[in-house]
Amino acid sequence: MADSEVFSAVTGARVAQFFEKVQLTSKQAVTRSYTWKTAGLAAGKYILRQGLFSSDWKISFGWDKDKPVIATLVRHLGKDK
Repeated sequence: MADSEVFSAVTGARVAQFFEKVQLTSKQAVTRSYTWKTAGLAAGKYILRQGLFSSDWKISFGWDKDKPVIATLVRHLGKDK
């Protein structure tokens, strides 16, 4: 399973999660695109964490919790120029 989760940098609450079954080979690169709804979320910093797990979620092959990517969410495009 490929798991991607978005967390609020302020509260730590998970605000979105995307996961799917994937079959990967060694050193295979993949690109994924996800859309998540921002209605009701405050503008600010959000943390993207990603990991790979066995299909039953029992084995973690890697999870980037120690080095999260920080993303900035702008709720109203064009208003924060």
